[in-house]
Amino acid sequence: MFDFAFLRGQTPGLHGPRSVASPEQMQIGGVEQWVLMRGHDRTKPILLFLHGGPGMPAGVNPSVRLLSVLPTVLRKDGFVVRVYGPPREHPPPHVHVERGPEEVVVIRLGTSGDPAKVWAVYGMKDRDVVRAFRLVERHLEEIQRAWREIHG
Repeated sequence: MFDFAFLRGQTPGLHGPRSVASPEQMQIGGVEQWVLMRGHDRTKPILLFLHGGPGMPAGVNPSVRLLSVLPTVLRKDGFVVRVYGPPREHPPPHVHVERGPEEVVVIRLGTSGDPAKVWAVYGMKDRDVVRAFRLVERHLEEIQRAWREIHG
């Protein structure tokens, strides 16, 4: 996923074979603008973040900064399954399943034959926790593969 924000100047690099960190000047709506392209995987869809300025709110807004390290690995049935990337995140393998900004369940993916299990719940109703868990179970191989790609 990419996050775009307006910026004049430079941006620190990201590490990884498919990453991109590049300020570019381009025309948007007939006006020359600086656009900052940052992401850990240039093959993923983009998020276009526009703001009217002045200033750079993305530099202080943690939700915008996290988007480049929080790949979405699955969207289904109203849930978004995400994996935080290094250096913030840590083993054991797990995903954050969201249903709106205030509802999250963290599910451990299980390793060495251990089953997946609910690790933490934040604001999500029990019936939605069960639905999120079943979603992860149905797509477990795909999600585990995404975790390994992100964490090496």
